[in-house]
Amino acid sequence: GLGAAAAAPTALGVIAAIASGVGSLGVIGRLRRLVVGHTHEAGHRVIGEFYRSLGVAGDTADRINEFVLQFGSVLTLTRDGEDYRRLHFAHHEEANLGTLRDPDGRDLFSWGIWPTLDRWPLWAKLVTTALDPVWHAEMLLGRLIANTTTGGRARRAAARVVIFALVGAAAVLPFPV
Repeated sequence: GLGAAAAAPTALGVIAAIASGVGSLGVIGRLRRLVVGHTHEAGHRVIGEFYRSLGVAGDTADRINEFVLQFGSVLTLTRDGEDYRRLHFAHHEEANLGTLRDPDGRDLFSWGIWPTLDRWPLWAKLVTTALDPVWHAEMLLGRLIANTTTGGRARRAAARVVIFALVGAAAVLPFPV
């Protein structure tokens, strides 16, 4: 009767929440693949080389590569593709790896995450950093500033569109608590 009808929206809500969670993991996984896979490889100019191997003209292959680099970085609001390429190559130099000459190493050091920490203090620092809203706010602000001030005019405009879409979606989508 009435009890079952009242319980139905709750059960449906739980199913919807689970489906949404699983779907979100898929989206996050694809975005991660875009950054760690495609954008990273475009930073190394691998995408262009791939298209050249298929017989695509060099200039066209280069434009495809640069599009993937810029599109991937703007869609995920990460570093401008050219900045990423410039900084990332220093990361791959073996002598720099795990040092302050490594851009990633400098970031980790600035966050207090460094190999000189013992195992448990390192894990504690990783967890507290991951849960720190101030750290996340600073990272987000840095990404927003970088995406609206670096790169070409088209890239900055695309970043503004992505930011507008994210803010607009957050403003109109319900977030039940």
